[in-house]
Formats: sequence, C-alpha cells, structure tokens
Amino acid sequence: MNLEIIEFNFFEKNDDVDLKYNWWSRIYEYIWVLKSIDKFANNKDIKIHNTSWGFEGDHVLFKNSIDSIYKNTLHSDIIKSNYDNTFIYDITKKNR
Repeated sequence: MNLEIIEFNFFEKNDDVDLKYNWWSRIYEYIWVLKSIDKFANNKDIKIHNTSWGFEGDHVLFKNSIDSIYKNTLHSDIIKSNYDNTFIYDITKKNR
C-alpha cells in the first residue's frame, strides 16, 4: 500500500476551535478533522473509519458529529462498544 501525505499541519492558537469539546484538549482538533475531510473528500457519501475512537465525553460528541454529516462512518477500538456503528478492531494487528 502506498500512502501519500496530502497535508501536514501544526495547530496554532489562532486556529478555529469548537468549545463543545472544552473539557478536553481537542477544542481545535475535532473541528480541524471535519474541515479536512470536507476539504479533501468533497463528498458526503465517502466511507470513513474512525479508529481508536474512545467511549466517553468528547469522543462520543465527535462520533455523533461525524455520523450526522457522513452516513458511512464506522468507529472502532480494541474494546467492545454498545454505540451504533462501532466495532472491535485492533490496529496493532495485521488485517487478515
């Protein structure tokens, strides 16, 4: 598999933030991810795999945000979740 870096960016204090994530360090990160997907995919029907998504707080807020925009989103982690569109996937193991 060939991978290509299409953008590399450092976060800066003047970047957009979303204060609904204010109890976590991600007030800049999640909005950047959504903007980047929209910028590079330019298609609401794309398939997204949100790996190591987490199970509480901001992770669930982000999961719900991305699910509301992109209907073909799956979220995985190494632990089972009862949330919709989630599954177990260990990113430290090779795909079989």
